[in-house]
Amino acid sequence: MKGDREKDVVYVSLKSALMEEGCPICLLVSKRRDQWIETLFYELITSSETRKKLRERGFCTHHLWYILEYLEENLGIDGLGISIILHDLLSTSIELLESMSVPEKRSECLLCSIIEEYERDYLNSLAEWITTQEFMKLFSEGDSVFCLPHLAALLREIDGKHKLAILKIQLEKMKGILERLELFINKSDYRYLGNLKGEEAKARYLASQVLGGMDL
Repeated sequence: MKGDREKDVVYVSLKSALMEEGCPICLLVSKRRDQWIETLFYELITSSETRKKLRERGFCTHHLWYILEYLEENLGIDGLGISIILHDLLSTSIELLESMSVPEKRSECLLCSIIEEYERDYLNSLAEWITTQEFMKLFSEGDSVFCLPHLAALLREIDGKHKLAILKIQLEKMKGILERLELFINKSDYRYLGNLKGEEAKARYLASQVLGGMDL
């Protein structure tokens, strides 16, 4: 029963993400990442198992600083949780240095592995449902456009007929972004007397997301 409920949540989330601007996989994974961070400080910080995993694996540079910035932007979360985690990580590092057993290779960041799991789950679910008429219609009519990394991963899981249909929609959307970029470039000319629209100015952010995805 729980599995069915989780499937329903993923189903609804993917339908909604296909209507929103940007890559639907990036969007959903970024939301789950932030939810995990909040859960970490509100609930998991008291879990001995979670703290053990953090001591063993820690965070990569990117995610450590992302968490610190996230906490500063979300003032409802106090600094106690991150201070406890940093105390654990720093104490573990001191113990390793004192014992002269410094690992040659850094362990995979705990949040990196969680994000990869989220990506796999959403991509597998979308690969199952994107071939349906309902999901194909949502992708065609919605504002979403896949980033190239997630597009490639998705297409690997889909048969030839549906792959071509997805590529056709994706290309139309990418060409639309290209046209908006060209409009912005042309209207930025000093000889142009009109106003730049927000949609045209926003095109560079959409183009960046298509090319490289969100910074997860």
